[in-house]
Amino acid sequence: MLKKLTKLITNNLILKLAALLFAVILWLVVVNVDDPTQSKNFTATVTVENAGYMADQGKYFEIPEEELTVTFKVSAVRSVMRNLSNSDFKAVANMENIEQVENGYRVPVEITATRYTSSVKFSNTIQYAEVEVEELVTKQFTIKALSKGDPAENCAVGTLEASPNVLKVTGPQSVVNQIQTAQAVIDVTGASSNLTDSVAPVLFDGNGKIIDPSKLSYNINTITISAKILDVRSIPVEVSTTGSLAEGYGIREIIVEPQKIRVKGTASALNAADKIEIPAEFIDVSGATTDMERTIDITEYLPAGVELADANERNVQIDVVIEPYEFMTYQVPVSQITLSNVPQDYTCNLTDSEVTVKVKGLKSDVEALTTADITGTLDLSGMSEGKHSMQVQWDLNEETYSIDTSGSVALELVKNEVPASTTGGNNTGGSTTGGSVTDGNNAGGSNAGGNTAGGSTSDGDTTGDDSIGTRNGADSEKVEEE
Repeated sequence: MLKKLTKLITNNLILKLAALLFAVILWLVVVNVDDPTQSKNFTATVTVENAGYMADQGKYFEIPEEELTVTFKVSAVRSVMRNLSNSDFKAVANMENIEQVENGYRVPVEITATRYTSSVKFSNTIQYAEVEVEELVTKQFTIKALSKGDPAENCAVGTLEASPNVLKVTGPQSVVNQIQTAQAVIDVTGASSNLTDSVAPVLFDGNGKIIDPSKLSYNINTITISAKILDVRSIPVEVSTTGSLAEGYGIREIIVEPQKIRVKGTASALNAADKIEIPAEFIDVSGATTDMERTIDITEYLPAGVELADANERNVQIDVVIEPYEFMTYQVPVSQITLSNVPQDYTCNLTDSEVTVKVKGLKSDVEALTTADITGTLDLSGMSEGKHSMQVQWDLNEETYSIDTSGSVALELVKNEVPASTTGGNNTGGSTTGGSVTDGNNAGGSNAGGNTAGGSTSDGDTTGDDSIGTRNGADSEKVEEE
């Protein structure tokens, strides 16, 4: 039996092996014709593993963006290939495998399939990504507290405080070395009372540009910043001088720009700060004949407890305008002279038509002065009848002008003539035909029509007979006969 089977197998063995081989080839042909092998390119994003390895070595690394994707070729039968996509592959860069090469650093990127792992083939499962490597450094910066925006009207930002006020920054040396300042900024727009806020620190380079923090790490991520809001008030600047100008010169004016300075402080401090005084020794005019200019930092002279509302308004410009004194002569009409205290029952007649006045003042002042601006007064108190010569009291601003010389005014004081009808007296209470009375007792009285024995009164007693109303001349004669 065994011999029969052996003979059956070994009989025409070559022919049988050839048939078997043909069958296998035929099967492969059939399979390949129905499900052929294909090749295709795929792209995967590189995933970085063990990034902390570089930090442990005191290094900072960065894989350029263009190196973070890899393209590779995959082969698989059509039935598998049609189900594959980019998401079925992953590319991993393990930083522990970083290599230093002649031109820098590189890290191998291993490509694997997440599906059909046994059905796909790669043309190359290892690629390389270029890596930028530099020293990892840490620096410490003091945080500067700042504000932005404008507070409410008549308010200003006072003290700003940041807590904590120190920031540690870690990152690549090339970036950290650019940092000049670390700031915490609080928005005070419309604020009228104290504020507190939590903000992220902001880093600036030497040109005032913000540094991108994406490559940096901080020991703290938020800063607590508080802003004190103060009241604002404008107070005047007062300036005085020391020394004496050259002879014949005077100070026309002192111009201060700005005339008032906005300061901030607590209510009590502002109430006590009524002005800013610049010491006289700052402006020494000794021997000066021309204008002087000075610029002063006003912060040195601020009253206690206040500070500038705007630090940019610290400079004050002071101009001292100096002019020579000049003399000018004016012919003033006497009509511009007022007579005062003229004695009762006297008339004052001015003999001259005008008076000569010589005025001294700064050039611009005397040039602006006209004859029409000059008025004066003659005080006739205690003057007696007759002719006189007097000096006029001129009504000029003594701080601006001075009278160098003034001619005398000739005048005559004349007693007024008294009318004869008033010999018996004046009547202020009423008039009578028979005489005049002065609101009181009449001893006899006189009148134009005749005399009365008892006199007439309007509201008083007489030493003679009482009479009612007004007496005419005939009535008076009758009284005398009786």
